[in-house]
Amino acid sequence: MNARGENISLLYIEDEAIVRENMLEFLNRRFDKVWVAENGAEGLETYRKKAPDIVLTDIRMPVMGGLEMARAILEFDDKAIIIVTSAHNESNYLLEAIEMGVNNYLLKPLEWNKVDATLQRCIERVLKTRNARDLENLQTEEAFHYTITSLARAAEANDEDNGNHILRVGEYSAAICRSIGFPKQLVDTIVLQSQLHDVGKIHVAPEILKKPGKLTNEEMELVREHTVFGARIIGSHPRLETAKSIALHHHEHWDGTGYPYGLAMIEIPVVARIVAIADVYDALRNQRIYKTGFDHDTACSIILEGDGRTEPSHFDPFLLEAFKKIERELEAIYGRLATVK
Repeated sequence: MNARGENISLLYIEDEAIVRENMLEFLNRRFDKVWVAENGAEGLETYRKKAPDIVLTDIRMPVMGGLEMARAILEFDDKAIIIVTSAHNESNYLLEAIEMGVNNYLLKPLEWNKVDATLQRCIERVLKTRNARDLENLQTEEAFHYTITSLARAAEANDEDNGNHILRVGEYSAAICRSIGFPKQLVDTIVLQSQLHDVGKIHVAPEILKKPGKLTNEEMELVREHTVFGARIIGSHPRLETAKSIALHHHEHWDGTGYPYGLAMIEIPVVARIVAIADVYDALRNQRIYKTGFDHDTACSIILEGDGRTEPSHFDPFLLEAFKKIERELEAIYGRLATVK
């Protein structure tokens, strides 16, 4: 069975034109992409630029030999898959290749069935490495999601009667994002990372968060600091930039009356503007120890018309229009997640 490397690339280095042309015809039938170099120096440069999956090289060449090139490649990538070709009377070169970690070699004159078998082994190794890398990436991504969710749940420990607030806010935000045409990848990011919007409440005492009566000015300042604390907890990792932006700015108001910095209009990151509407809608719907919950229509009326505390001027007008168009979808989300523990 002929070796076939779909989506696998190969770099071939050979200085003799006739040998190179014959081999190239053979390789092009088996690999989607084949790069060619005439000496080790060209091969090394091509490897660094293209990062092929497999390298097939002669040993004795001008400018730079195959073994010198292989050594440089292995210093750059110790898992590189390299095949060397050598004449029968060059066994000392083969021993040197084996010592440096090259364990695929072919003797000249080349026999096509042996070339094919060696290439097949290398292809299988490439695929096995890719599968292992894909599994590792999947496990890393799952751990990333788990960590975010766990951290969000830890923040809720100070505020248990919030129910599934973090989940609902994520779903509301996703619905708004889809309605304004955000790409799926960004929607998925916001759904996940919006769960950390209140993570800074870890620093706020439970007795303040659950206080039945009106908060003092000092207590209100402590509550408002949860935005800054949240951003500090999340940190500056690029993967969590969305989460940090949401945590820090989701209490800013379009008209500049919000906190912590009194930002206005497009100074507020759009992801935070989206979560702001979702967060307020859920806060209005949800019953707390210090307030009753409103029905859907009342919550929408407060957001769209105002009640003296919450005003439509607090929200991005474009996003308010999107909210109006999908408000029944938000009602369905609340109903679906309201009693899930």
